[in-house]
Amino acid sequence: MKARNVYDLLFKAIGIFIFIYSLESLKSLFIYLFIPYSFEQPFQLENYSDLLLNLLYFLIVFTISYFFVFKTDKILNKLPQNTFKNEEDIDFSGNTQNSFRVILISFGVYLMITEFPIFISGIIRQVMVVQNNADDFGFDRYYLWIALIRLVFAFFLIFGSKTISSYFFKETNGTDPNKKEVA
Repeated sequence: MKARNVYDLLFKAIGIFIFIYSLESLKSLFIYLFIPYSFEQPFQLENYSDLLLNLLYFLIVFTISYFFVFKTDKILNKLPQNTFKNEEDIDFSGNTQNSFRVILISFGVYLMITEFPIFISGIIRQVMVVQNNADDFGFDRYYLWIALIRLVFAFFLIFGSKTISSYFFKETNGTDPNKKEVA
């Protein structure tokens, strides 16, 4: 692998990590958008600045992650040229696709480990609310939905890692052009 390929992997991994954390801001957006409809009496937002700031934050973070994942070449071209001056091979025991798959699976497992307890505790709370015949689920319902979305994304990262890595790092003639041949 060349230094440019390592930077490419790094920027894509950072982009996915940023996207995972941009999902965190969806909790606040769901609360601002759907809480007014969950109360019997009308709920008025006196100041929309919180909603707008949360929406702006999500859009900025999502845009940054989009550029890190899909526009990596443009970012690498903006880096100083002496960054890639030493173009000697960096020896990894795999090709670019496999390295990226390991990164995707690692992020997926991390996300699953952090979100699964939140999801399970949310389900337990919802069952308790239903058993007690309570009308209001409260804020936990929105956190439950976000945890479910993040768990689905984690499953997508883990089980779709081969497809995702082949999309970003296409092989030519069945071989990775960055793979160092070992005799």
